[in-house]
Amino acid sequence: MKYAIGVDLGGTNIVSILINENGKILARDKRSTEGLKGKDHVLERITESINAVSSVKCQVSRPKKLKSTTDIIGIGIGTPGLVDMDKGIVFEAPNIPDWDNVNLSKIYRDKFGLPTFIENDANSAALGEWWIGAGKGTKNLICLTLGTGIGGGIIIDGKVYHGRDGYAGELGHISLSFDGPECGCGNPGCLEAYASAIGILKRTKTLLKDKKNKKSRILKLAAGQISNITPAIITQAAKNGDMLAKKIWKDTGFYLGSGIASIINIFNPEIIVLTGGITGAGSLLFKSMWETVRRRAYKNPLKNLDIVKGKLPENAGAVGAAKTAFQRIENNN
Repeated sequence: MKYAIGVDLGGTNIVSILINENGKILARDKRSTEGLKGKDHVLERITESINAVSSVKCQVSRPKKLKSTTDIIGIGIGTPGLVDMDKGIVFEAPNIPDWDNVNLSKIYRDKFGLPTFIENDANSAALGEWWIGAGKGTKNLICLTLGTGIGGGIIIDGKVYHGRDGYAGELGHISLSFDGPECGCGNPGCLEAYASAIGILKRTKTLLKDKKNKKSRILKLAAGQISNITPAIITQAAKNGDMLAKKIWKDTGFYLGSGIASIINIFNPEIIVLTGGITGAGSLLFKSMWETVRRRAYKNPLKNLDIVKGKLPENAGAVGAAKTAFQRIENNN
């Protein structure tokens, strides 16, 4: 039996797993990233997390056939930012100071003596959901990670589609409007500017400045402080009957559905998997999303399409990172 370590590096947390080639997770470690303490500190946190899942003492359940760490064949790391897979270098990662031009593959190959591969975090989530999650058994899958921003991963015939230079899959930057709100990428009107947590909160705060919305339960649940508002608070307010909160989620579903309709028309996938905290809105988001998709996508690609929540909400990125290691080693690259 072969084993690999998968690491999902996020702006808030690092999740590492030890998993076998059949997709069984044997050990898991989660710890805060502490990104504001700088690159070297984050690198040490990753090291500690990898040590945790490969250490006999820290394993949740030690596999019977894993006699030593030599049975681990490789490490995969899912990271935010632009990734040069061949060189193992990550560029321009958000939320972690100085996380640019970092050769993660070399750092951990030298440290642990194991082949180490990197992948974009959204691609890792897509690969994880395809392997043992909501997309298990499919060939063609699209994954959208709906969180602070919106990431995307494209799986074609069981492999991540990277494009010419490895940067494909930035589905959060589909343009919905030529003069919409400014996105973090600098362009106006991206899907991410409307349907990510940042976009939703910006829109909410603008709406709350209108006098007619001052009595919204959103503000009450946020203790009267706009800075306290989160997507979860908006969801709670909507479930309590607040009309503004319901409108915010309905509008978000419209924007998300518009982006997804374009994705369907371009890729004709078997399944679209949605992951991330925004999916916690449930039917408040999904009802409007589906209504928009049915109006805007071609009818034939919709006949056999599923749009579902991911089944690996906290592990998809780490699972996909480990699968990256298995695939790259099998292909001798």
